[in-house]
Amino acid sequence: QLLHEFESINGVRVRSMTRFEQRNFEAASDTGYKLRQRLTLNFPIENYPNLSTLLFDEYHLNLNETDYGARSGFDQNRLFAGMAWKASNQTLVEFGYLNQYVNRRKEDAMNHVLAATVYFSFN
Repeated sequence: QLLHEFESINGVRVRSMTRFEQRNFEAASDTGYKLRQRLTLNFPIENYPNLSTLLFDEYHLNLNETDYGARSGFDQNRLFAGMAWKASNQTLVEFGYLNQYVNRRKEDAMNHVLAATVYFSFN
């Protein structure tokens, strides 16, 4: 996984995440490979230093076809809009709306998700 934080633009934090995944399933013999790319924008909220507006778009690309059903090419896209709350120096909470578009063999799926994620730092 590669993370890169760009210089802030008018206070807006811009981050990029590139992740390469190796995927194995017990019921299948193939190994799948997936590339995920996420771009995140974090907008500070004036007078509320522990709150920010958060937007990200994450693209998933399967790099090969597998016997467990993965098809080579576009897999899914995740678009998130919400808030980030820095609860403490060790805890970050993100909550908001996640739109997940999934490429399927028969009919593609559009999932509307109320999402909440908690991150803990153990420094």
